[in-house]
Amino acid sequence: MKSAYWLSELGDIDRHFVGEKAHQLRLLLQENYPVVDGFVISSAIAKQVFRELELNFKGNDRYLLADPYALQEFSQRSQKLIVQSELQFGLSEIISENLLKLHSDNLILRPSLAVNINTKGLLASTSVLSSLPEIINGLKEIWSKLFSARSIFYWLKRGMDLEQIGFAILVQPISSTVVSGRVLLENQTAQIQTIYGLGHGFQIGGLSGSLHLVDLATGNISLTAENNQNLAYQIIAGDLSTYELSHEQKKLSDYYLQKNLISQLKRLNQQKSYNGYLDWTILESEQFYFTGANLQVNQSVRAIQRRFKGKGVSPGQVIAPIEIILQESEIYTKSLDKRILVLKQVLPIHLSLLKNAAGLVTEIGSTTSHGAIVARELGIPSVVGIAEATSLLKSGESVFLDGDKGELYSLVGPIRNFQSFKTPPEISIDSNTIISTELMVNLSQPVLAEAEKLLPILDGVGLLRSESFFAQCWLERPANQWNQRKLKDKLIDFINEFVILFGEKPISYRLLDQQGDQILSPTRGTAGYLEDTTVLDIQLEALLAVQNLHNKSFNILLPFVRTLDEFKFCQREITKKGLKEHPLSKVWVTVEVPSAVLLLSEYIEAGAEGFAIGTNDLMQLLLGYDRDFPISSKGQCPKALKQVIQTIIEISQQSGLPCSICGQAPLEYPDLLDCLVQWGISSISVEPWALFKTHKAIARAEQNLILRASRKIIGL
Repeated sequence: MKSAYWLSELGDIDRHFVGEKAHQLRLLLQENYPVVDGFVISSAIAKQVFRELELNFKGNDRYLLADPYALQEFSQRSQKLIVQSELQFGLSEIISENLLKLHSDNLILRPSLAVNINTKGLLASTSVLSSLPEIINGLKEIWSKLFSARSIFYWLKRGMDLEQIGFAILVQPISSTVVSGRVLLENQTAQIQTIYGLGHGFQIGGLSGSLHLVDLATGNISLTAENNQNLAYQIIAGDLSTYELSHEQKKLSDYYLQKNLISQLKRLNQQKSYNGYLDWTILESEQFYFTGANLQVNQSVRAIQRRFKGKGVSPGQVIAPIEIILQESEIYTKSLDKRILVLKQVLPIHLSLLKNAAGLVTEIGSTTSHGAIVARELGIPSVVGIAEATSLLKSGESVFLDGDKGELYSLVGPIRNFQSFKTPPEISIDSNTIISTELMVNLSQPVLAEAEKLLPILDGVGLLRSESFFAQCWLERPANQWNQRKLKDKLIDFINEFVILFGEKPISYRLLDQQGDQILSPTRGTAGYLEDTTVLDIQLEALLAVQNLHNKSFNILLPFVRTLDEFKFCQREITKKGLKEHPLSKVWVTVEVPSAVLLLSEYIEAGAEGFAIGTNDLMQLLLGYDRDFPISSKGQCPKALKQVIQTIIEISQQSGLPCSICGQAPLEYPDLLDCLVQWGISSISVEPWALFKTHKAIARAEQNLILRASRKIIGL
């Protein structure tokens, strides 16, 4: 039995002493595939260390599994023993003897276990300088990770002890890397995930790489999903650090893939059809190497299947299994987390499902449909308008969903974990750019991915939707089965999260719009509260509780107001509950019905204290179309909608009342946003993804307005 083995000299009988990672690389190396040679510190050395330190977790399994505090204490004590040990066993001589052959300033130490099981997240590699003390400290660090609380728990649950694990460590040179990644092989298809710099960005950097799907029979790239990666990882003096990517460094591309990786994969596929994965890297010298592998021969061979085209309404790209939902009962019986949901159309009952979904596909829908709006807010890819998707696709089938291009690719073989391949672009805010028009955000979930960056340019929440909250509650149990006090407490917690996030900034809460499955239900909006005040009372009492807790005022938006009687009724209820005792709490009308435009003066006379223009519903009712089947306007805001919005703003200004707009129209029609600023809109409220873009557009519109006024004054 040897203490160290070189990859190039390994044989089958050495497999248990060097582990699966080293064994698989040895197989590639022997077939003349490019692999960085290195030496393996045998698992026998690790066993000697653990025996000398009297470390083993087998035998204490019941005790450690039952008591998390005992597990943590045992873990910390074991790790401390390893880190502080002297490590004899001739280890210094073994390392020194082999180190001279590596000719590298930086090394990477990779765990290589003799068990072929998934240990992702348990035993990470570490980088060190090419010196004896550094390597020994690196070995201690990796060996100690075997005794982390999470690792011990994992092995004990599997009923395994140290003797069975076989813990070897592969020592290899590591160099400056242009690009690296992982290839998933399945059914003659390669899913290539690439990342600039070292592959550490996948594991510890939280970076998402680009994706390429390749048909190995031809070597053709069938699709590419690029990411806007701005940072990469490199090794400097043994330490991991990040650097900014230049434009030139981002020019990787099909050339490198075709010249290096894809040609090697085609060769591998011609020998045998494999399933599994390969890790790879391309150095600055353009040298290509495989750095890891786990391959099994595939017995059945199939190819990439179908492609579907729709309309992308929420950006991003993801690979995940799909789940088709046709009946409401399926919502309660299927496992839907991290699945791409496929529906005919999104109804209110479905909204709560999107929070944990990987993506959304519908047969009908548009940019302004409820599902598209919530998908954008949550940052999940969404494609609408894929005809007969619920019948052409099957639950459990793995797909690649591209919300940017509006495409869906049906893949072959199951995907065990969903994979997201696109990150939002970096946002850089110029704090010196001040705008007069208030910029607000539309939200239905207490999450805002860019909260810390965007809060400085945000004036508050212009539209806090309650539909998703109540949809989640009705999903847990029907409305008539809820204890009203418990539901109120739950709503208090929900609203409180927004108050904590936004502090003193104003929040406009839109009362639940009880539309059910019918957009024009006679009990929709405030009309439903005239028949049953239960849900209205719960909301008003929750708002009052939060108001008293934080001395916080709210703009209460009345939804889908059709008549003056509906407004007066809700106004009386709000006053009775005591919300109006706070001087800054206001009752607003959400202008979504054309009749409300004609009655603006009467609403003002009756005590309306502000107006919120809901363009999504207003536009469909004004122009006579379904929001799920929008009309073509060629990028220009329809003239009738423009005139109505201008009328609402002008009447509000004449009465000294604030007026906001919170629908999709300012994002759909750039020409409308300029007009809104010109007409004097008080605030513009948009979805989180559009905040930065809207801030810039408002600033530009205000500057143009000042410029025109200045020219007029000086007679130009």
